Amino acid sequence: MVPAGASSWLLVRPRTIFEHPRLGRALGRAFDDAGDQSLYERARRVGYDVRTVERAMLAWRGPTTIAVGLGAFDTRRIDALLWDRLLPPRERVEHGGVLRAWGVLGATPTALAVWNVCSLVSWAEGPALAPLRAIEHTLRARGGSDDDALATWRGETVPAALRERAPGALLEGVRGVELRAVEDPRGVRVRLRLEGALPADAEARVRRALDALVEEPIGHAVGAAQWLRADRVTVTTGPDGLDAEALAPWAALDALADVLRGRVDGGPTASSVF
Repeated sequence: MVPAGASSWLLVRPRTIFEHPRLGRALGRAFDDAGDQSLYERARRVGYDVRTVERAMLAWRGPTTIAVGLGAFDTRRIDALLWDRLLPPRERVEHGGVLRAWGVLGATPTALAVWNVCSLVSWAEGPALAPLRAIEHTLRARGGSDDDALATWRGETVPAALRERAPGALLEGVRGVELRAVEDPRGVRVRLRLEGALPADAEARVRRALDALVEEPIGHAVGAAQWLRADRVTVTTGPDGLDAEALAPWAALDALADVLRGRVDGGPTASSVF
């Protein structure tokens, strides 16, 4: 369902992540009471709790944002709540088991489609008629494989944050970036793929960029010196790009949750991480 021409997209399994015995606990530590309350307030406003969504896709195509979610949705309630918030000109049409609604939300044209039978929701916002065209694309989408990763992010352009960390020469020939997070008994396995024509010393440049990350404050806080060191990170190169893989242990993710809440106690030690 990723629309053609998307500059970046994200596939994620929110319910699996929030219900995971380790990931869910880490996220629970990252959210304070105010964060939980804001999620509940949002659920009352839009008709669903994001933490209960089975699978979700977010895509960005120019100024248009597209989202698709699969879960135990009360699709009628989602439609009714959005309809109440839409400003004119607005319209609602039901045909073939699919309910479409579109109008202006705030100052932004917005469109929604809900499949009552399979509990699928598609939503988009952007200029003029772009949102309606985007959800029509999701109506026509067929086939494809189901990604088993906890989350996969792909971009056709290199994010600014990555450009700031990595040497410029490394990224000049990059035409695509993909980051996947896959569950592992010991933590979360993170895989980075850079696609394109890379320099001959691409592996050395990537490892230097990782070394720089280890030395930054957040790297110290999550014990990155233990799990991002050279013998822990696998880097492979080929004619079409580079793949790097590292295992972030559960203790590092727990420490990251503390960082997100502003609690930093020097990060986990080697013994606590492994």
